[in-house]
Amino acid sequence: MSEPTLQEVFGADAVQTATTITITKANLPRLTPGANNTAESLLTGIILQSQTTKVFNVDPSSISINQSITCANTETAKQKGRVHIKRVDSITDIFTVEGDAPCNIEVACGDCPPGYCRCEMPGYPGYCCLDCHATAEQIRVITNELRLKNG
Repeated sequence: MSEPTLQEVFGADAVQTATTITITKANLPRLTPGANNTAESLLTGIILQSQTTKVFNVDPSSISINQSITCANTETAKQKGRVHIKRVDSITDIFTVEGDAPCNIEVACGDCPPGYCRCEMPGYPGYCCLDCHATAEQIRVITNELRLKNG
């Protein structure tokens, strides 16, 4: 059986040309026709109408598959990720970057290489670079020792 006609889906008043389609608002469900209906309400009515159209029984032997029609893009859609860093005490942006997920980033503080944090100190050059992993491990050890002593 053939596909439903425009009139079967959108009502007897539906017509189309090579460049336009006309659908009577009164044929769209849940829409109160008016001169200033929103685009969203019109689209909702069109979608609801297309979903309430009768289902046609199709003879499986009459189905033919056009092998020449293919999807233009067979690549799986990639998820996007974003890293957004702000100062805790204000709304100031420090850094923002977007890209394909998962995000692989390295954080570097000032003049220190990735994986190190900058600490101010007297004398030249006025700072030192501490290994973040080693510093975190030392903090864990100190925390555990304090817990043992304080019960």
